[in-house]
Amino acid sequence: MTAQVRPLEPGDGSRALRPVILVVDDEPGLRESFRLILDDDYEVVDVPDGPAALDVLRSAQVDLVLLDIRLPGMDGIEVLERIKALDESVEVILVTAVKTVRTAVAAMKLGAFDYLTKPFEEDELLSLVRRALERRSLEREVVYLRSELERRHDFDEIVGQHPEVQKLFRLVSHVARTSTTVLITGESGTGKELIARAIHRQSPRRDKPFVAVNPAAIADTLIESELFGHEKGAFTGAFQRKLGRFELAQGGTLFLDEIATLRPELQAKLLRVLQEREIERVGSGRAIKIDVRIIAATNVDLTEAVARGGFRDDLYYRLNVVHLASGSTGRRRRRWRPCAPTAGPATCASCRTSSSARRCWSRALRSAWTTCRWSSRWGPPATRSARRCRSTRPPTGSSARWSCACSTASTAT
Repeated sequence: MTAQVRPLEPGDGSRALRPVILVVDDEPGLRESFRLILDDDYEVVDVPDGPAALDVLRSAQVDLVLLDIRLPGMDGIEVLERIKALDESVEVILVTAVKTVRTAVAAMKLGAFDYLTKPFEEDELLSLVRRALERRSLEREVVYLRSELERRHDFDEIVGQHPEVQKLFRLVSHVARTSTTVLITGESGTGKELIARAIHRQSPRRDKPFVAVNPAAIADTLIESELFGHEKGAFTGAFQRKLGRFELAQGGTLFLDEIATLRPELQAKLLRVLQEREIERVGSGRAIKIDVRIIAATNVDLTEAVARGGFRDDLYYRLNVVHLASGSTGRRRRRWRPCAPTAGPATCASCRTSSSARRCWSRALRSAWTTCRWSSRWGPPATRSARRCRSTRPPTGSSARWSCACSTASTAT
């Protein structure tokens, strides 16, 4: 008997997908024993032979295989080798009545996680299964962390005392408790990714990955592979399997920045992901179930993009379940003052105290941050007037002159 993986019921979006365990054994009674022990915490699929097991692996996402050594036709070692050829990340525990050194060595060389000798205790099985799934989870986390090390963050927190900012904080706290899809809109430099990270940090998914991707920064020929991953040999240069951003974010949050730049065909695929909660790697026909919260962001008016045919209306409504606006840079003038102290202890006094600092910054916070940091590095003593802001540039030579962001004074370096 082969059991199908149970899909999530409507309304279960907040419940994480359970790991899928494939039991391969020709004895119906033993398969039923495995199911009774594991069914409370895992999705269990059982098949009687190797070919049936390979069919399941080609058509569904499997996290762990409990594989009997003695099978009719294709033995366990051969099935193990083929499993690793299909998906080397799947953990395999061999089950046997007689544990021999020769078989153990062969299995370990092929990538088996461990052995389970019949008869076995329930606690022994559960402990081995937990350890195998923990290793699989750690391997995914390593892949995610390696990709995250390449990122550089402009800010590490959101600051602000303006009533609109405080209102945004309250909305973020409320939305974070759900797994609802969120659309964040606002001009470039107004902190859309910071809002997305704040939602993730306050959500039940905080211990899982936060994966950010900007389709506009990725070549058109690579974006599908980046999002959904690809199989070995899927295209020229695909020398090994690669996990996409959706899989790296499993259990956590995926932040799609500049969503309006997606090509129409990728918009259709993203719509299917939102509807079915499953993806397919490039070069594979196998559906992979995902449990990912999606937060999208854009600096354009999507309603206008929909009206002129540049963005799918059905995808817009799928993304716009909860809408958060990060505001415009022009409306941030009164929000600048609390940001200045975060630039560093040597930030100029005028930036922290003058009334002009609260009204002069109509540009993006990145511009304000750069000027404030530069002033703290090359600025003069904090005894200067504060009348209006001017744009500044770092000095280019020993005779270069500086101009403070909040002062009309100018002094030779």
